[in-house]
Amino acid sequence: MHFKDKRIEQQAGKPVLVDTLIGEGEAGFIPLFEEMKRTAWNGVIAIETDSKEFQKDPTELVEGAKAFFAKHMGE
Repeated sequence: MHFKDKRIEQQAGKPVLVDTLIGEGEAGFIPLFEEMKRTAWNGVIAIETDSKEFQKDPTELVEGAKAFFAKHMGE
């Protein structure tokens, strides 16, 4: 399963989607996590980003996502 999160920012009066840390954007992960727990899903989780900043040094993105998943998935 692939995860990416984005927040909405206003730029020149228009909404623009910007990659952010997993759990800090607009994605509704909590209902998905509840369903994953209910069905005892146990596959692989991949973290994705289009952000050049996160691609340069993905440490913050990866560590933040691991903490977010552990908090909500109990692992």
